[in-house]
Amino acid sequence: MKEVLLILLGWGLGAFSPWVAERVQRPARRAQIKKGLVVELLDLSTKLAAMVISVKSYNGTLDAETLGWFKQLSDKNPEAFELAVSDPRFKEFSQLDDETIRTMSRAKASRTTISKLYFKRHSLSYLEAHLSDLSLFPEDFQRIAHRIRGRLAILNQEIDLNSFYFQRPLIPPWLITTGR
Repeated sequence: MKEVLLILLGWGLGAFSPWVAERVQRPARRAQIKKGLVVELLDLSTKLAAMVISVKSYNGTLDAETLGWFKQLSDKNPEAFELAVSDPRFKEFSQLDDETIRTMSRAKASRTTISKLYFKRHSLSYLEAHLSDLSLFPEDFQRIAHRIRGRLAILNQEIDLNSFYFQRPLIPPWLITTGR
């Protein structure tokens, strides 16, 4: 009888131990994944903000408010900021007043009307690699992660369309007028 009880106790502990181990390891695993996601999202936000600066600079609509917004983002992630902004004069440029920034932006835009804007596709490789681990997080967190992933997919589709339609060679005007 004693042997049967020991066998049942061992079986019960064996069945119960994975649940206990998972409960003990879950918070540490969640914290590790969250830290990786935060780093990746901060990096992405800096890259997308640099894209906004490029577009506004290209259009001649860059202003002090936009530069201030970009500076706030860069303060959260200085390493990514240094990689995203290749121009070392940016810090000096961001100290100028709004009217000077607008004037310089318009002057640069008028010189660069012939050039094209090139956008790069972005990815969330860490998030993609840990999609199955999102179940460790609350529903709201999962929903936000999937929304960000979906919006980035839409942005990448827009970038692909931009590349397809606007990076193609132009049709010569004489071909359009003659109907060939």
